[in-house]
Amino acid sequence: MSRSRWAQNIRMQRLLPGFVALMLATTSLLFIIPFILLSHVQAHSNRLAIPHFGGGNAHIVRPLYSTGDIVVADYDATSAPYFADPGGSADATAAIQTALNDCSDGGGGTVWLAAGQYKVTGSIIIPPHCTLRGDWRNPDAGSGSYGTVILANVASGSETDPGLFRISGSAGVNGLTIYYPNQSIANPTPYPYTIEILGRLLNEDGYMLGSVKHITLLNSYRGISAGARATHEMHTIDTVKGTVLVVGMYLQDSADVDETENVTLNNNYWASIDASVSNQRPARSDLDAWTRANGTGLKMGGLEWDRFANLSFSDYQIGIDIVQQSRMTLSVSMFGISVFNSNIALRIDGNYLNPNQGIQIANSTLQANQGTHPIAVQVGDTSNSSILFNGVTIGGGAETAVQLTGQDLLEFQNCTFDNWSGPYAITASRGSVVVQGSSFSPTLSGGKKGLNLQSGLSSASLLGNSYTGGSLYDNSSSATVAVQDSGFSFVNSGISSYTFALQPHPDSNNFYDVESSPYNAHGDGSTDDTGSIQNALNDAGNAGGGTVYLPAAIYAIRGHLSVPGNVELRGADSMPHRTTLLNGGRATGTILFAYEGRSSSTADTDPALITLNGTNAGVRGIGIHYPEQANDSASNIVAYPWSIRGNGTGVYVYDVSLSNAYEAVDFARYPTNGHIIHDVNGFALEEGVRVGQSNEGWVENSVFNLNAWARTGGLPNSLDENTTMFPVAGTYSRAHETAYEATSGAQNEHWMGAFSYGSQTGFVVDSDANVTAINSGSDGSPNTVYISNTGGNGASFLNLLGCGCGLNGVGVHLSGGTTHMFNVSTEVSYNLALLIEGGSYTVQGGMFSNSLAMVTGGNGILAGNWFKDGGTQVTVSNSGTYANLWGNIGNGGFTYTFTNGAPILITGNIPR
Repeated sequence: MSRSRWAQNIRMQRLLPGFVALMLATTSLLFIIPFILLSHVQAHSNRLAIPHFGGGNAHIVRPLYSTGDIVVADYDATSAPYFADPGGSADATAAIQTALNDCSDGGGGTVWLAAGQYKVTGSIIIPPHCTLRGDWRNPDAGSGSYGTVILANVASGSETDPGLFRISGSAGVNGLTIYYPNQSIANPTPYPYTIEILGRLLNEDGYMLGSVKHITLLNSYRGISAGARATHEMHTIDTVKGTVLVVGMYLQDSADVDETENVTLNNNYWASIDASVSNQRPARSDLDAWTRANGTGLKMGGLEWDRFANLSFSDYQIGIDIVQQSRMTLSVSMFGISVFNSNIALRIDGNYLNPNQGIQIANSTLQANQGTHPIAVQVGDTSNSSILFNGVTIGGGAETAVQLTGQDLLEFQNCTFDNWSGPYAITASRGSVVVQGSSFSPTLSGGKKGLNLQSGLSSASLLGNSYTGGSLYDNSSSATVAVQDSGFSFVNSGISSYTFALQPHPDSNNFYDVESSPYNAHGDGSTDDTGSIQNALNDAGNAGGGTVYLPAAIYAIRGHLSVPGNVELRGADSMPHRTTLLNGGRATGTILFAYEGRSSSTADTDPALITLNGTNAGVRGIGIHYPEQANDSASNIVAYPWSIRGNGTGVYVYDVSLSNAYEAVDFARYPTNGHIIHDVNGFALEEGVRVGQSNEGWVENSVFNLNAWARTGGLPNSLDENTTMFPVAGTYSRAHETAYEATSGAQNEHWMGAFSYGSQTGFVVDSDANVTAINSGSDGSPNTVYISNTGGNGASFLNLLGCGCGLNGVGVHLSGGTTHMFNVSTEVSYNLALLIEGGSYTVQGGMFSNSLAMVTGGNGILAGNWFKDGGTQVTVSNSGTYANLWGNIGNGGFTYTFTNGAPILITGNIPR
């Protein structure tokens, strides 16, 4: 099918008149709610499409409470023809659902639900490319009305019954406060999950990128589930607060890299509920008693490479519980986790961990001081995996801070064991224990010691720990135990916390809809809309700033666009999303078809598709696709200019997806002080993100994965996931792509949750760049990290995952500069897991499941690293090479060689 004919067909789906759902809304709710939900999800092809909502109806709304972004509404659920009742009397379920269905059928966008109280009596599905957006008061700030409140007047139910809000792919909820009027702590009513990220439960449309943001759960029984009954990928849960009685979050069966961050669950939210919602405040003591006996803050299993940051769970029986997987074992990176007043802060039983990746936990607090025999960390897992702790405070009044009865390796680097009430902070009867550079804060004595090494233990390394009083440990095992208290300089990560970048936005409410007069963009995927959009951008710039809005449609861009300072180029997707057609092709979101510069020999320096040209210029909520990129052979791939380039202070890219870019985001060619790249996902053949010439910048929650080119829903020149994705995209990107690069002038870069799949190299740091990277990973890529040089502050990686996938690369390659790495886990063979040729380095706390290490230069420390392959695990050579091998672990015995005059520097290494 030709592109013009294809575009006409997509457009015609939106031009058929259809108000069937609205007529049905006048009938009884017993009929309308099942009809809307079932017909919309299971029989899209039989519904008449609602006309596209652009061309003058989209508008900026001004919420009562401040937001990080400019809120653009495409539909208003309280206005005609929906008339959802904000007074809480009439049932608003059908009105909200109809507005959402119309939104998705019209291409996607945001359904606005203004401040008020809305009675909801059944499940509401958030369809693809749609956001249900409310007015949200942060419950920790201010008082009075919460803004948009959902009154959940629903029947009781089990964890397998439909949730209150059910989220499809490239869709989400944002800015809602949810309250169950019939809930009582004296006799709690079981309800299904309040929010359910569906995955493939109903259909393929729900599989990827369901999102939950800015939500308050005042008194949920079960909070949020993702993938609980079907596989999913790449959910986002961000800024959730509340009281949840039995399970705060249940995260299960994820095929890749979800992000969960900024979640606070404790009982104060219900105990101090505002009178605008209810005058009945349960006693905090009653709530605490119930959740301490019955509740779990976070339950998870079967997650692949998930990222967690800034989570807090208080007064639960179990803070975090690792449970049986549905599909495959778990691997996660966790930063800034707090568990208070639990009976067990972290429980890992069964055979639930990925044996080659395991769990990484950094800068966290795990306290257990409630109930009988409280234990902060309880590990009975038999996966032969690792749990790496760095900078974690463990105990908080627990009888035992850590109990190891499983077969894993537990490693504690720079941790603090505080205030345990029993005779030992750590008891270990199986597996291995490594404690290095850590402190035991109570004074030790005959009746209180740091460790009890029991019969059945495999090995232990206790190096450079600080304590006062008596002996550090008792040992009744026959294990190899290495102990030395002094003579070490274990490195502290220096990363105490992470604050996500504030959302940027224009400081003007000027609004320009490109489908309205005088711009009249066609949005048909064929007619060139470059001029129409640029005219709107110019007008916004001349007016001092504003939002240039591209309603959901496909826009052909045959030239390039320049976004002036204080102007945001804005698409219809207000949540993380993919560049893909969903809902039978009707839900597109905003997609730009990019044509200019095909096969350019100067693509790297040519004008970008979009240039952010001025202070606080930004782009948000769009997808980009190259319909003329070759898709038949890797050898036919051609160059295109960068998709997005920054030139100015405070430029930003937010919630942008690219299906098959050649080079994605360039914030290095021109100065970009204070830049922000957040939730950028998709695929880039040659380079994903390049940053430089900046005094500070943020790259957060971004993912490059070659499957983005295959999962487009049928966009022109896409790949087939089963036949051409790896031969075409994989062959090219694994030979060429750098996913993330920090280069000349990149100072004080903050990278959180950056991930790639199928790149040649995941992360590159060179020149004088300084980077701090947390919760990062590169899968299916020959090389994970390459650092050739750094600035004076160096490069620090905390919680790093890698997979070499037998592609003949190097896991971590260091040849210069200053590098610190903590909690590193790699799997599937590389040529070398570690290659160190120069520079100053620390690699402290790691699990290298396949491949070995070679050190030919530089000066540094390899400490607490587990090499699971046999053979000579570390080879050190050359007289100027100083490699301190402290407390490393080797399967069958830690083996090493020092050759060509390299000084022998070894202490406390142990077998496994």
